[in-house]
Amino acid sequence: RAGPLPAGRGSVGSASSADQQARAAVWELERQLSDAAARLSGEADRRREAERLRHSAERKLQQLEVDSESTCTRLRRSEMKLEEEAESRTVAEEEWQKRLDSLQRQLRRTEVALDEASVAAGRRPASPPRGAAA
Repeated sequence: RAGPLPAGRGSVGSASSADQQARAAVWELERQLSDAAARLSGEADRRREAERLRHSAERKLQQLEVDSESTCTRLRRSEMKLEEEAESRTVAEEEWQKRLDSLQRQLRRTEVALDEASVAAGRRPASPPRGAAA
């Protein structure tokens, strides 16, 4: 064990100076510790905010994915309906064209029959048949 410091004028001054230096060193370490704690606290706050923003963005992304899938489904249904309507229209146009052709043939036959009846009755034909040269 070390004994007490020798009593004397020079040793009290050096002990007091050593105490002051120790106190200053402790104070500096406490200040550095406080600064480090403040930085850590600020970093933790920023990390929590970043995590909150990430969760919010993730929820928005999930909602956008759901909305996108719903939109794609509606688009596919609309395209199918459009194709069905186009097919129905094509079929209807073909049926109308067949009906028109049939009616035109019937009209020509009727005109020819009327003309033949007019000639047989000794009259001039009322009108030239359609498509015939005048």
